[in-house]
Amino acid sequence: MNIDNIQFLPSIEYLQEHPEEVQFLGVGRLGLRHLGVIRSHMAHLPVKRDRSIWQQHLQNMVVEKGLSFVKKDDLPAIKPAYEEIVRDSLPMRKVLLEKSLGQLKNYCDWLLSEFDVHLVYVYAIDSIRANVSAQFGCNSEHYMRYLVSWSGPNIRAQLQGLPSASSVTVSVPANAPTTNAPTTNTTAVNAVLVRVFDSESSQFSGDNLVINNINVSAELKAARTNALALKAADRNLNAIQLLSLNHIYYVSSRRAKSLTKLTSLNTHRSMLAFLKTYLPKVPTTVGDLAKRLDDVALAFDQGVQDCIGLLENEIFNVIAQAKTNKQQEVLQYATILFNLLPLVGQWPKAELREVSFIDAKFNAVALGLFGRLDASLYNYTRQDKAMQKSFQKPDFCLSINTSSGECIELYQMEAKTPNANKGNVDFLKLGNNMKTMVDEMVSRGCPVEDAKSFGTLIHGDTAVYYQIRLIHDGMYVMKEIDFISLPHTASGFGLMVQNIQCLLYIKESIIAIESVLEALKPERSEHPY
Repeated sequence: MNIDNIQFLPSIEYLQEHPEEVQFLGVGRLGLRHLGVIRSHMAHLPVKRDRSIWQQHLQNMVVEKGLSFVKKDDLPAIKPAYEEIVRDSLPMRKVLLEKSLGQLKNYCDWLLSEFDVHLVYVYAIDSIRANVSAQFGCNSEHYMRYLVSWSGPNIRAQLQGLPSASSVTVSVPANAPTTNAPTTNTTAVNAVLVRVFDSESSQFSGDNLVINNINVSAELKAARTNALALKAADRNLNAIQLLSLNHIYYVSSRRAKSLTKLTSLNTHRSMLAFLKTYLPKVPTTVGDLAKRLDDVALAFDQGVQDCIGLLENEIFNVIAQAKTNKQQEVLQYATILFNLLPLVGQWPKAELREVSFIDAKFNAVALGLFGRLDASLYNYTRQDKAMQKSFQKPDFCLSINTSSGECIELYQMEAKTPNANKGNVDFLKLGNNMKTMVDEMVSRGCPVEDAKSFGTLIHGDTAVYYQIRLIHDGMYVMKEIDFISLPHTASGFGLMVQNIQCLLYIKESIIAIESVLEALKPERSEHPY
């Protein structure tokens, strides 16, 4: 498919009359013709069509058009790398297509740069790190090292003079290799890792957080001041404005859902990159297994119990192989998928009471991960509100016992069935509870940079994962880690793998600060902020 032949190009006259849209895409002097092609191409991706067509769109856009805009220093080495990005970094699941369109526009912006193809590759990778890897767990560092190791002398020379929105100076040693042979160059790799919008380009100036010369604190606090004024005027506030009243600033890659929709676009992008998270990469074996399970279940969608034996055999084979090869991560995923088998028949049911709904779509995953934690150190509780009427308690809570005998909460989950009220009560409750968790850690002596809490909000067929950090004086940033669909058909194993991935990230993040949390003091001191 040649994208030059696409018939639904946007009007060139329209683009000429709206130069701000051209500037937003950042294509410089490449011309409105190519801009129109790419804009149209991105806007009309086949959300509900076969994923092979989606992949073909990406290959045309990235490999053919993207590479044709610039001169190549070493095309044979770089083209396979681009193809790897297309193949490995962006999942081809139809359910995720609509969600990823906005992120892919940013990805395309970098590809339409005027620089050398290797530099375009650097930009594309940085965009993936900031906008895509948080959702899909792609191993972008691998591609960065590929880039640096195969860069030719012309590319290394250009790395120093790269125009950048960052204050970071990229330096390459004078004795850098002058051939295209692979080499390990730690300095060059690190230079790439601190590209635009990385936390290295952020700093604190008095009471302000400054990222890439943008006073982020001032813009976020201005949004809070506006919310206070609306409240004083007895006006209605949305959920994110209500959170800001408690100094909680909600940031999401979905800008319409984020407090940063009230700030500049640069501030929104800077905050996303400053708070970026990297989910653990899903093993290829697990991804392949989930696809096979979905295919088997899809074939028996009208009588899923008939295919349980086939599903068991698929998982048993992977478990046996993982044990033989001592692949603990694969074994962890496969075991959870096996524990989900008795629940597959519940996934399509809409009329489930809340307890059954949580059992079918959350508990098996959470217990399969958190249940592996040290039982003498961690506690988890599940709430049956129908029996206990404790409406203020979360549906699921993970906590840790300190050496002094205190119990510190780290993670909470709130859930609502598809038929429940779609109000924001649980979202507000979860956000405020997560802030309280962070305050409890900090008040007991936890370093501010280590204090973080996590949460999940499940409503019907979606699960949203959150993290709260105390960034600076009075700035609690609630970052949306990911927004994932839950299975509503029997062929939903791929979706469950993504949910496992998010909870695994939360588990690993908690383990990383386990020793700090265990040593927290029994008495509370004055909160530093």
